[in-house]
Amino acid sequence: MPDYDQSPSLQRDQTNDEMTTRLESGPETKPEPFVPNMDGPEIELAADYALANECLEEPERDVWKTIKSIFTRKKKKEQPDPEPEVVEKVVKKVKVVAVRKKTTVQSPETVKEPESSGGSPTTVESTPTTPEVTKAPETTPEVNTTPETTVEQAPEKTPESSPKPVTPPPLNPLQQVQKEIRDGHADKALELLKTQTPTSRTTVWSGLNNGERKAVTDLLSKGTLGDGLLKALFDATPNSDLAALYKLFDVRFGVKVGQTKSTSDTGADWDAAGLRRCWAVLKDLPEEHVRGNAWLEHWTRYQAGGSAGGYYSKRDKESSMGYDSRKIDAKNGAADRGDPLYKVVRFDKVVRHEVGHAVDVKVGGSAYTVGNVGGGNWEEHGRPKLQLVETMVAASGGAISKLKTEHKALVMGAILKAMKDGKPEDTKPNIEKLDIAKGDKPELSSGDLAKVLADPVVTTSEISGTGKNPWYKAPGQGVDLGGRHYQASYGKTWVSYDRSSLARKVSTYQHRAPGEWFAEAYATYFQPDGDGKIGTLLAARDPTTKSWFDANVVPQEKKEPAPVEPEKVENSTPDSGGGDPGKKG
Repeated sequence: MPDYDQSPSLQRDQTNDEMTTRLESGPETKPEPFVPNMDGPEIELAADYALANECLEEPERDVWKTIKSIFTRKKKKEQPDPEPEVVEKVVKKVKVVAVRKKTTVQSPETVKEPESSGGSPTTVESTPTTPEVTKAPETTPEVNTTPETTVEQAPEKTPESSPKPVTPPPLNPLQQVQKEIRDGHADKALELLKTQTPTSRTTVWSGLNNGERKAVTDLLSKGTLGDGLLKALFDATPNSDLAALYKLFDVRFGVKVGQTKSTSDTGADWDAAGLRRCWAVLKDLPEEHVRGNAWLEHWTRYQAGGSAGGYYSKRDKESSMGYDSRKIDAKNGAADRGDPLYKVVRFDKVVRHEVGHAVDVKVGGSAYTVGNVGGGNWEEHGRPKLQLVETMVAASGGAISKLKTEHKALVMGAILKAMKDGKPEDTKPNIEKLDIAKGDKPELSSGDLAKVLADPVVTTSEISGTGKNPWYKAPGQGVDLGGRHYQASYGKTWVSYDRSSLARKVSTYQHRAPGEWFAEAYATYFQPDGDGKIGTLLAARDPTTKSWFDANVVPQEKKEPAPVEPEKVENSTPDSGGGDPGKKG
């Protein structure tokens, strides 16, 4: 058994039976633990300065702790004895570093370092002011492995104890963008996206998570990015990230995307399919009609089944749509065979139609539709009044117009009541309840009463009154009263137009109201033909209106209309395609 260093700090308690047993004996199946000669102040110095961290790998540090515990009488019984060859290797390393440390902490004197296996001792001179160490020649010393020979100082850590640092691989484009976002530099991330190739940009943008995309899109505003780059990011955004789709849509078209503002409809969030389809349509409309239109600020959605429908609110400057995503490719049925809008994709047509309402306000489209033959020569009568019924009776020239004055007044009053009440079905019963039509000797004979009930004005009240939607359901879209059709367009609001304009209709829905006439003409103008050209479909059906649009709508030469007091356009655009009388527009 080797001798142990008897220095005070490392003196072994030879009377400690437990320690002696641990050192001098062991399991019969293992050789006696190897404990090298730990004499000299070097080991004491190493213990004092905990030099293991300077020269040992992690496993070797544990061995060194065990060796120290033996000499400081702190070794626990359960600690295993290290392998002899490992102990020898660790002690040699520590002694080399201990000698080096000793030269810098002792008082000034000449210190001899261990001899190398092939040369003479090296003398190190120390001075009181600045300790200097004269190193051995810069040749790689060989370590003498015999226990009696001290290992020469190793100026640098061996590869075994100090591996070379590994240079991390360069970041790929996605990682570069993510790093900038994590570091709070979303603006720099945006600049990186701008410089990437289209393929790389698509990969990167789709590879970000929702929060990372939000950090970038929060920086966007009108003019931040070109339309092409906005479209690329929009296309690369996953369908699940609606927040990013909303924001990119907002920036591109200058509208706020969201749920309808109407209190009479149930709002619904847009889905990716609807927004992507809207983008594809809106991008082909004139810039002034969408992003540059002060009368279009909100692009909203409401809950609705079936094919697409929509409405426009002048008060809220809002275009709203309702649709079933599963029927987004449904064909338009609100047109007759041969009409330009017959069987076009209804969703796309409704998008153009709702923008058309905002353009109508912007360019003053009513100047063309109201009181102008080219635009249908519309007249807006408002809520029913006796004057309207008198006009209809005069235009009809039927049996009512031939009654006695007092009888005529009573019959017209009965018709007006049905119109005011919004109950077309009450028209005939109201007349039959008149005193002049009752009793044993009524003032109106049964024959005269039958003629009155068959008068075209009575028929108009019945089939074109509130909720009857004659543009869809009535034969010929209404009753001819002196060359005009009279009808309730929205609720109890009445309008009329030249019957002759039906020959130039682009759809059946066009003849609901002046605003619908303009919006359907607008949708037709921008509906691409088979060759992808616009304007040709409207020109073929209504060349007069096509020319007016060329001059007043497409170039945007007409000045903005004078500011008006904001108000909701009641029932202005219920382009639902289903004739729902309660749908507002």
